[in-house]
Amino acid sequence: RVLRQVSGALRVADPAAALEGAAPSKALPLGLSSPSPSPSCRGAHAWAVAPFSSSAAAGDIRKQAGKTKGNDAIVLKGMTFFARHGVLEEEAVLGQRFVVDLKMYCCLEAAGRTDDVGDTVDYSRVYGAVREVVEGERRYQLIEAIAQDIAASILGGFRQVDSVEVAVKKPQVALMGQLDYSGVQIHRFREAG
Repeated sequence: RVLRQVSGALRVADPAAALEGAAPSKALPLGLSSPSPSPSCRGAHAWAVAPFSSSAAAGDIRKQAGKTKGNDAIVLKGMTFFARHGVLEEEAVLGQRFVVDLKMYCCLEAAGRTDDVGDTVDYSRVYGAVREVVEGERRYQLIEAIAQDIAASILGGFRQVDSVEVAVKKPQVALMGQLDYSGVQIHRFREAG
């Protein structure tokens, strides 16, 4: 849709009609167009927003974006930690590297429109939460359990995240053969409620 501002009201026009010089559709309050299915956030409508200068307009964006479920994603790839997890006693003694990849699904529309870090997930806090699980006091036998605890930590600590994919890789796996890594990948969802 094409947004036009005319006499203090925002007008929404069909892009094809705008190219042909047709008149825009009905006027709406300044800053908001009619709702349309959002391409980036499933299950709800997004509000197209004109440039604004008031904090009230920013609040409207946050309120609308908060009603959506995210298809957008934040990716943290290749987080590498040293820890002493594994089934074998040698793994507890020697330790090894673990590589974690995260894909957090959430609606990023408000952050994209406001350019405000408060409207997105704080990457440094996510990194810290992952590090706490992998390098923490608990010694895990299985990387499956590490992945599960990372997912629980992310969903429990970051309200914006609707679901999370977690991959945990062990590059120095103790097998009698050559491979790049062994690993697991899980996808967990926030429980409704």
